[in-house]
Amino acid sequence: MTDTTNGDLPPVRENLVAQAERVHQEILHDRDLLRAKLSEANTTIDGLTAQLKVAELEASQLRNRADNSVAIVNEAIARRAAVEAVLASMMAIGRAFQIENTPLVRETEEEAYAENLNRDFTHAPDNVFRPDPIRDGGR
Repeated sequence: MTDTTNGDLPPVRENLVAQAERVHQEILHDRDLLRAKLSEANTTIDGLTAQLKVAELEASQLRNRADNSVAIVNEAIARRAAVEAVLASMMAIGRAFQIENTPLVRETEEEAYAENLNRDFTHAPDNVFRPDPIRDGGR
């Protein structure tokens, strides 16, 4: 027969119950540690998600700035092409009238006036000095 005192469990069973309680407490402790680690991991994930969103926003802003810069460069290239076309036309006009390459800025108006007085316009096309009835008001 087994030894029982006051309705208590036999010592072997009490040892088993004590071991089971100890194992149960260890499992609860491990569970609590895992919950803490899970909470820490979730916090880390939330922080990294926030950093990722910030990085994506910055990347989007950089892409927008790059696109704007490309648009500005393309506009500048188009303007330069237009200016080059105007300058090429002016050079062609200068060659047609046999105008010498002279500086754009003269030191005095008197020098410019004197230069125009001495310029030879005999090689200019014939229609340059003809009256224009529309421009001259029908004269």
